[in-house]
Amino acid sequence: MNWLCVVILAIPVLYIFKGIQRGMVRTAFSVFSVVLALVLGFILNPYITEFLKEKTPIYETVQKQCEESISGALKEQLDQKIKKEEQNAYIQNLPLPESLTDFLVEHNTTEGYNQLLADTFGEYLSRSIAQIAIAAVSLIFTSILISIALNFLGGILDGIFSLPVLSLLNRAGGAVLGIVQGVFVVWILFFDYYIILGRFLGAKCSHDVSGKFSDKMAIR
Repeated sequence: MNWLCVVILAIPVLYIFKGIQRGMVRTAFSVFSVVLALVLGFILNPYITEFLKEKTPIYETVQKQCEESISGALKEQLDQKIKKEEQNAYIQNLPLPESLTDFLVEHNTTEGYNQLLADTFGEYLSRSIAQIAIAAVSLIFTSILISIALNFLGGILDGIFSLPVLSLLNRAGGAVLGIVQGVFVVWILFFDYYIILGRFLGAKCSHDVSGKFSDKMAIR
């Protein structure tokens, strides 16, 4: 038995023991919680964003602070009549990630102003940054709520399956899910291995062919 066989057997065995120890409920939650969190986040995030915007002072506070900061830094550029190139240059110099500044520059148009009900450059910029801030707060808040809900649900199910009758079923199910996880991990590892090996062999063959071609040209 070579090292490759040992690895193939060891990984599923380790996951089986891990599944038995954690039980079916915890193992299943570790597998599906990420997907479930993404789905729930996609569904709930718009509602939480709307709630934070309409029912809390976060949006207005951020917008007001941004507008005051922009006004204090550069008053003349708050006028809509200022050249668009100067406005975009001001946006690019903001201490924000490049992806956000690119987004703000891209939407610094009449259509972008209309969407935010903005009349000036200052209103557009402050409201855009406030929208980004409220979206970030909403995402964090949604993630916390989903995490609490999933942990609470997992604790309830784990408590139910820890009863004497269901405990054996919970551990047996954990072992089965452990096998599935282990086989999946082995498959991923070997998939990556063969991709890397294929690239290495392809590069080596290309090097050998080019070397032989160079030798023939040198002989001629």
